[in-house]
Amino acid sequence: MSQKKEEPRFATVDEALDDLRSGRVIVILDDQAYHYMQMLQKPAYLRTTATILTRLDYKAMAQAFGVAYTEIASNAELEAKLRGAVCHDGPVLVRVVTDYGKRKVRWVEAVRDRYTKELTAAHHWVTHGK
Repeated sequence: MSQKKEEPRFATVDEALDDLRSGRVIVILDDQAYHYMQMLQKPAYLRTTATILTRLDYKAMAQAFGVAYTEIASNAELEAKLRGAVCHDGPVLVRVVTDYGKRKVRWVEAVRDRYTKELTAAHHWVTHGK
């Protein structure tokens, strides 16, 4: 009898804690900011606001929950550390240090292109000088 393979999903904090308690691997993509929001705010308002996240100590959090922890800080570490987390006998919290700064994100660009003109006085100022 084969087990059904679970698809990756986004989870609420409560769901993530339940997943950890049941022995699953939780992966956090941590860019320490709401980078997508920054990408939308900057052209619309010529600044960003409320987009920098508090730095969390994920290792301490994993320890407090009694689960294993690993951190992936580069592409070179990705495969080995993810494989190790998946093969670990028990729950694992994985933090992936992420930087979206130089990466184009197509859906953000599409939203920005469509709504920047509608959302901002900054656009009017930039295009009309007033």
